[in-house]
Amino acid sequence: SFQRCARHDDHGRSDRRGDARGARESAGSRRGRRIRTSQRTDPEPAVRDLFERFLPEERRIVRLGAGIRPERILSTPGDAARGQQLFEQASHIACRNCHIINRIGRDVGPDLSLIARKYPREKILQEILDPSRTIEQKYLTYVVETKAGKVHSGLLIERRAGRVSLRNIQGELLVFEENDIENLAPQPASIMPEGQLKELQLQEASDLLEFLGSLK
Repeated sequence: SFQRCARHDDHGRSDRRGDARGARESAGSRRGRRIRTSQRTDPEPAVRDLFERFLPEERRIVRLGAGIRPERILSTPGDAARGQQLFEQASHIACRNCHIINRIGRDVGPDLSLIARKYPREKILQEILDPSRTIEQKYLTYVVETKAGKVHSGLLIERRAGRVSLRNIQGELLVFEENDIENLAPQPASIMPEGQLKELQLQEASDLLEFLGSLK
């Protein structure tokens, strides 16, 4: 009886070890899937371009690059749902790093949640391609040079009580004592960098524009 109990106990421990192994293997499989999924995210452009040049011409992804023709984007039918996914998830476009749409993004530049009420699609595209063409006063970029020789740039949030506050492109609030500032000057260039669409394919740019054009 004792031997039967011992054998039964051995089997129980074996089953538990098997269950534990199964759980670990299952967890490992899930980690593997997560790793494989993460590996499918967009690589850095420099790394991507290094490998893509070895691909046959017909397998290379055609991106818009620097010489963008607006009429091609405007004449290509877009999908707003795909454009929303691009804004919210894609790593090769940086809109959400400075803009908010429906509470998603970072509060640096203008809120785009209702941008289509203000601009038609053609004007939205123009603002993306040439962000320094027209800049609202409150979105002027200022450069602060401190007496210690450091240089910072960002949007002027506040200037009072002997202090100057800037919000940089990372969304950080920088506060300076005016006595520590050597020079404070507005800049002609937008805080939004040019070339925001150059890494996109034509269809992606059309999808993004369709999404922005639907925000009313």
